[in-house]
Amino acid sequence: MILSTEQRAAVDALLVDACARRDWVLHARNVRTTHVHVVVSAAVDGEIVRKKLKALASKELSEQAGLPVDMGKNGAKKWWTEKGNIEEVETERQLAATVVYVVEMQ
Repeated sequence: MILSTEQRAAVDALLVDACARRDWVLHARNVRTTHVHVVVSAAVDGEIVRKKLKALASKELSEQAGLPVDMGKNGAKKWWTEKGNIEEVETERQLAATVVYVVEMQ
């Protein structure tokens, strides 16, 4: 799947809104044509954050494309691969380096 400029912008806006609604701190994001990098601080497990953001982004992209949103597991539009990397950041120095990587080195 290769995201268009419009799709990338929609996912980017969704990330900002979704994190704000949940009081998650969005430190950085980079919506690429084939994947997304997000640096988030949240009071929940990283897998929950990833699952929620991917689900919301999938719904947004499906709505934007005029596709049924609730097609069930077997008929759902597959926008993302399964899972994804989650790396815990322990220090301010690691956080700063991770933000630089996501924003400048992608």
